[in-house]
Amino acid sequence: MDTITAIEGRRSIRKFTNAKIDDNTLSKIIKSGILAPSSKNSQPWRFKIIEGEKKDRLLVTFNEQLKRKEKFLKILGSPWIGTVKNSIQIMERTPVLVFIFEHRSSNQSILKLSSFWQRSTYQSIGAAIENMILTATSLGIGSLWICDVLFLQKECKKYFQTSDDLMAVIAFGYADEEPNSRPRKSYSEIVEYCR
Repeated sequence: MDTITAIEGRRSIRKFTNAKIDDNTLSKIIKSGILAPSSKNSQPWRFKIIEGEKKDRLLVTFNEQLKRKEKFLKILGSPWIGTVKNSIQIMERTPVLVFIFEHRSSNQSILKLSSFWQRSTYQSIGAAIENMILTATSLGIGSLWICDVLFLQKECKKYFQTSDDLMAVIAFGYADEEPNSRPRKSYSEIVEYCR
């Protein structure tokens, strides 16, 4: 599948079959993330792949912690509670999850603490995520980019025993649905030629 076809065919999948993704296919997806461009070639990402019983145990912890955090989430507005619960339910039905962390080296300079560096890092990690989900699409694998888990940052860091910050989770699996494309703003609404 060529790149444009993968971009046009990519969908956010929320229903997956139980079929396991073989290690070779999963490796191709992860390697495409590693090949993403990054600011100053910093490669600020770390990927934690979880599946099977370990995934199930982690999600039990997520559900327990979410119950404890519901009061806080209600302050932010009730839609957040529903979306976080929904994301966890999707993760429970997903064969494999890839947690993406922002890696910080022990020798952080002033530059790395700056707003410039943070923005560059987020863009780099976004590029890695996009590479992975487009590669997955080209290989016939569905994906969902999930950020609701950021409410469970502390629990993720503890579970994976890392000081790195969680940036997102991607659910990967064989799609059990064919959603239509979502509406997009028109080209003329968002593009301006300055010639």
